Amino acid sequence: MSRAFFRCTAFFLYLVLWCQWQYNFGMVKAERRKHDKPLQIRMNQDLLDLIQTASGKAGLSTSGWVRDRLARVARREIRQTGDEAPRRRQREE
Repeated sequence: MSRAFFRCTAFFLYLVLWCQWQYNFGMVKAERRKHDKPLQIRMNQDLLDLIQTASGKAGLSTSGWVRDRLARVARREIRQTGDEAPRRRQREE
């Protein structure tokens, strides 16, 4: 067999292993937080469309965007009353 064949095979194996590593590395990030407490709210279609557009532009899921924005506003309002905002819990690993 030729050298070119072995070089192509080695490169292909390298590429496959690198892709698997990237895939597995990304999968670890997905499990770092658990959001298991639901919050159900009612809204009209215009507001839902607005929120979905904003979350898409931010690169977040709709739930992630709403969680982030609600937490920011809640902390700001608590600080404005002079109280100390609750700290984020440390992740259990």
